[in-house]
Amino acid sequence: IAIKAGRVDLINMIHTPDRSGNYEFSTPHTRIHQALFRHKTHDDIQNITSIAGSRVALQRYDIATEKLAGRDDFERVMVGSKAEGFLALNSGKVAAFFAGEQPGLYFLREHNLKQVELAATDLFQQDFCFAAKKGDTQIISLLNAELAKLKQSGRYAEILHSWLLSPPSWWQAYRQELLTVVALLVLLVVGFVLWNVQLRRQVRQQLESLHE
Repeated sequence: IAIKAGRVDLINMIHTPDRSGNYEFSTPHTRIHQALFRHKTHDDIQNITSIAGSRVALQRYDIATEKLAGRDDFERVMVGSKAEGFLALNSGKVAAFFAGEQPGLYFLREHNLKQVELAATDLFQQDFCFAAKKGDTQIISLLNAELAKLKQSGRYAEILHSWLLSPPSWWQAYRQELLTVVALLVLLVVGFVLWNVQLRRQVRQQLESLHE
């Protein structure tokens, strides 16, 4: 919409045959896929088929919205952003939400949404490209040339693995649970030490009494 209105010259967009008639696309710079996230109370949602009968959030203009356009077996709740969708999911207003897998996991880690979990991955794999207004081939040619240089130099792979393909570490995924366990262990150790000190004091007092 922003490109058609002339407010911007370039955006990132998933390349689909339907969109090719309206935009000029660069060569793909990444290949992305969607994921299905669910509320923890809806563990019956495990794949695309199992959203039937559920209340599901979809982001406007998102590829999942296009791919699921022909289905009428679930209730759609349209949201304007990833944040809006995840907050609705975490609060239980919807049972599931479709979002880009890596951006979605990053959002969950950053905001520590306890009621949201991953249900299915590797959905709707698509080429992600730069897109410009139809007929604006000059800027697309420039981008294609620079992308080719980045790939040839090896810098492209470095950027890709640094920013887009790095999975969450084990610590990042379970840090809250680990901190809770550590806190409980510390309390147990402190309690044991205090009990041991008290026990020693009582034994010493009894020995002193016996000596007397």
